[in-house]
Amino acid sequence: MDGGGSITAANAGSADRKTAHTEIRVTPRPIRLITTCHQTFPASRRNKVMFEIIDPGHRMRPMVETCIRTAFLRDYDARLGPLPRCLVADTDGVRVTCAASVRFARDGFFSERYLDQPVEALIACHTGGSPDRRAIAEVGSLAANQPGKAESLIRDIGEFLRSRGIRWGFFTATARLRLFLGRAGISMTELAMADPARIEAAEMWGNYYRQFPKVMLVDDARLALAVSSAITFEKGRAVPTGWGSTKIANPDPRHLSPSGGGRRAAGINHAA
Repeated sequence: MDGGGSITAANAGSADRKTAHTEIRVTPRPIRLITTCHQTFPASRRNKVMFEIIDPGHRMRPMVETCIRTAFLRDYDARLGPLPRCLVADTDGVRVTCAASVRFARDGFFSERYLDQPVEALIACHTGGSPDRRAIAEVGSLAANQPGKAESLIRDIGEFLRSRGIRWGFFTATARLRLFLGRAGISMTELAMADPARIEAAEMWGNYYRQFPKVMLVDDARLALAVSSAITFEKGRAVPTGWGSTKIANPDPRHLSPSGGGRRAAGINHAA
C-alpha cells in the first residue's frame, strides 16, 4: 500500500512478456467517533471497557443506577434512595460491567451520620494531623455483574481520586468484606459501628444492618480502592471477590472480631 491509500497487484510473466498491472483505488472511510462524558473513542472500540464519570445527564446514568440498585436489592433486600451525583463505571459504551458512587466534601458524606464527630476530626485523632476536609472522599455502592470485573474499576477510582487531590478514603464495610480484606493484609482504622438508628428510613435497607457494618478509614485512597470490595453477582447473590476469581462466601460471624480493631480492612458495600 502506498502513501495515497491505493493497493497495487502485479501479475509477473516471463522475461520476454510484458508485465500487466491492475490498480485498485480505495477511498479511506472516515472514522466515526462516539462521544461520551469526559472522553471520546472510536466506534470500533465500543466493546473495549472504558472508565467513565457518570454525571446525572450522562446517557448511561439510568443503566448504571440500575446496576447498583439491583445489587443491593438482591443481596440485602435493600431499596436505595437517590444516589450521589457522581457515579463511576466501567462500560463498553453499551453495557455496564461495574459501577460505584463517590462523594466529595461538597456533597456531604453519608457515612458521617454514624460518627460522633466530623470525619476530619476523627482522622486528626487517629493521626495527630490536621486533614483538610476537601482531601477526603467517600466511596460506596460498588456493584459488578460478573466475578473479577471490579478490579479495573477499583484501580481507576483510585487514580481518579488521587488526581482530585484526595488523601483519605472512608466507607462503610460489612463483616464479610472486613474479613476478606483483612486477609489481604490491608491496614484500616475503624471509626464507628454503622448504627441504623442514626439514619432515616432504616427499614428500607432490608437486612443490610444484620451484616455488622462498620465505618472504616484508609489513609491512601489508591491502596484502599485497589483491593476493596469487589461485589459480584453469583447466582443472584453479591459475593466479595479479590484479585482474579478468589471468593469468600458466607463466613462464620463467630470468627469475626467484635471490636474490629487492629489491622482491619474495609470494603465498599454501602450506597452513600
